[in-house]
Amino acid sequence: MPPVQFESAAKPTRGTWASERVTKREILRLIGRVLPVVAAGVLVLSAIAILVAQWGAFARLDLVGVDLDIYRTFGQRFLDTGSMYAASQLVGPYDGQPYVSGPIPADMPSMYPPTTAYLFATFTVIPGALWWAIPIGVTVYVIARLRPARWTWPLLVLPFATPEAASGLIAGNTAIWLLAGVSGGILWGWPALLVLMKPFLAPFALVGARKRGWWVGLALAAALSVPLIAQWLAYPTVVVNAYNASGHTINGNAAEASTATRLVTAPDVVPNALYEKPLFHRKLTELGIDGPLTDQAMAGLSDHFTLAELERTLQNALGSNRARRREFEPIAHAMLVLAKANYEIRFDPSLNVSERIIFPSSPTETNGIEDARFVRFTHDDGRVCYYATYSAYDGRVVLPQILQTTDFLHFSVSTLNGPEVRNKGFALFPRMIHGQYAMLSRQDNENIYLMLSDHAHFWVSK
Repeated sequence: MPPVQFESAAKPTRGTWASERVTKREILRLIGRVLPVVAAGVLVLSAIAILVAQWGAFARLDLVGVDLDIYRTFGQRFLDTGSMYAASQLVGPYDGQPYVSGPIPADMPSMYPPTTAYLFATFTVIPGALWWAIPIGVTVYVIARLRPARWTWPLLVLPFATPEAASGLIAGNTAIWLLAGVSGGILWGWPALLVLMKPFLAPFALVGARKRGWWVGLALAAALSVPLIAQWLAYPTVVVNAYNASGHTINGNAAEASTATRLVTAPDVVPNALYEKPLFHRKLTELGIDGPLTDQAMAGLSDHFTLAELERTLQNALGSNRARRREFEPIAHAMLVLAKANYEIRFDPSLNVSERIIFPSSPTETNGIEDARFVRFTHDDGRVCYYATYSAYDGRVVLPQILQTTDFLHFSVSTLNGPEVRNKGFALFPRMIHGQYAMLSRQDNENIYLMLSDHAHFWVSK
């Protein structure tokens, strides 16, 4: 029998291994080229989707281009009076960031530096579409000209894939001009000076400072400021008279703000707070807490009673019904829980606002009080008070509550009742509508409902 011969496996040469290494390197290189493009593409699609959604919302509210309308108001005021600032801005404190819904008021305050009046006035006579076309065109041109590295593409697109960016673009905020200014400053220098429209961003105006065009632009801006010297002298007053939604007030002398404190103080529960018998009885009925014990206890109370009087009356009622005590005790407990959920608290007047804190004070709030929605409410007769709807939680049940105050020292806390008081998320309107209280509610975690009622504590229909 001839001998069997075995062929040994060929030993890979160095060339074979080198070829495999090159292949892996090429794959990684391909991934490095494709991944940024894909990421940037996804972000672009996201930005477009957000823009479309935001556009629909702005269009329904007639707010497309609202910022441009405001800037045109400033520009027209400059053309009419020689000043971009309203007279009220020089007299005393004013709201520097008013919310605008509807026609732009003629006295809309401007916080922009005086030289921006030239830009705003220009757009009172040229097509508004150029307000978007010019800065967007400049930004796109600069990016195309610079040809940034592929790995930077997602980073360049990311800031635009946000609702804030979409809102600013649709409204026509000056942010689009600031972006164009920084972009143009990289190539030509002088456009970076547009950043000075927002003085707090002034360091970004130095982007083009190494270019001759930047210094030429600075000289031109200085020359254009000469006719506006009176406005420049008034501008510090315009700034220091402004206050914003944060509550920090700036007057003509110095900034004022409530001093923060390291300690906070809870209020005192008002002893022997009075309950209104008809209102309390109605709350019991709404909650289904009724029957012989309820009738007997309520009959023993006056039109206004205290918690101690309710407790004493219930003890008497339970004592006279010994045979049914086990049946009536849960009902008595429910009545007391309801009473303790309706209470009053009071802060020491010497405490600053920052030193006051409201802690849970009733059995229904043992696991927290949350989601307070405060509203300044003006009654039809002109009286003003403050309401806040909030959620009380005892670890098992969420109980909608409402508190009321006129001075943020004394608060009355009550339960919200009625068949339409379900779940959480209630927001009271600041005025009555046709003689009724109005409130938004989220009863099913999905829809927003409008409810109307004759009483702020009871809601029976939507």
